[in-house]
Amino acid sequence: MVIRVAPSGGISCEISDFRIVVDPGPRERGNLILRTSAELPLTDGSPETVNHAGEYEISGIKVIGFAMESESDAKVVRTAYLVVADGINLCFLDGMSKELEDAFIEKLGEVDVLFISADKKTVQPGKLGALVKEIEPHIVVAVNEAASESLTEGLGKKPEMADRLVLKRKDLESDGGTKFLWIKEK
Repeated sequence: MVIRVAPSGGISCEISDFRIVVDPGPRERGNLILRTSAELPLTDGSPETVNHAGEYEISGIKVIGFAMESESDAKVVRTAYLVVADGINLCFLDGMSKELEDAFIEKLGEVDVLFISADKKTVQPGKLGALVKEIEPHIVVAVNEAASESLTEGLGKKPEMADRLVLKRKDLESDGGTKFLWIKEK
């Protein structure tokens, strides 16, 4: 699996010849598109686009969408996703502005790689660091600069910089604590 973050902030996960794209920019394409924010009323988009809570299986990739009710309002529905691909659990939390409830975190289950983007104005660094410690992923990936800065402060360590993450299930078997990355296109 090869994971990249585009300049638009969209996340691309390539698994063999299958490509998952989360919150893509206008020119990004994939076999499966996940949107963490969708305007209401929801419309049925293309068959390869998921924009709300539910359970899906597309080409052997399992996707569970969790409604982020505290982040949604009368105009926009927000969704977090857990994607299971190649035996790796990927969790996408985008643009959080409020603390997540314990029941929501329990629903996520085991998370191998946690992707976080955040608005520094609305999420306190300590709370973001505490969230990562509660979820206990093998790898936490800052998707944007605000998340990187907040996590640096909240976790008390600087991220490793990378232009991509190449990952296999066996890479997650060591118990060396949570690795902190900031994937940024060069």
